[in-house]
Amino acid sequence: MLPSFLLAYRWYGVAVIEAVVEIVIEASDKDSGRSRYEVEAQVEALGPSARTGWRWGASLGQQAGIWLGAILTVLAKYGPATPIFERPSLLTPARQLLALGPIFAGWLGWPGRDDWIMAVWQWGHTHGLGRLV
Repeated sequence: MLPSFLLAYRWYGVAVIEAVVEIVIEASDKDSGRSRYEVEAQVEALGPSARTGWRWGASLGQQAGIWLGAILTVLAKYGPATPIFERPSLLTPARQLLALGPIFAGWLGWPGRDDWIMAVWQWGHTHGLGRLV
């Protein structure tokens, strides 16, 4: 455990950020059946504070529409057979991005789908999409 004066200077790995945003975004559904306390305990078990987890989730929620639009545009042009185009989705843009991220990373040829968020971040950065989380 880090001393309290170092908490503000922690750096989180992409795997932690990915896990936290998935927990927070999935918990934001009204049907999740999980209490806020349970979600915060899961987030804090990964390392960041619950407040940081909610902030990351909110940031993803704000940016997801831009990122999703860019990814869908590329896939519609170069990969129209992608399963995401089979039926429309009623999910929020953040949930759609979490579902589409591993598919897009695979389409980009990223080795290993476990860290798909890194592939999406790198792709978005090179295309000037700005901040994701």
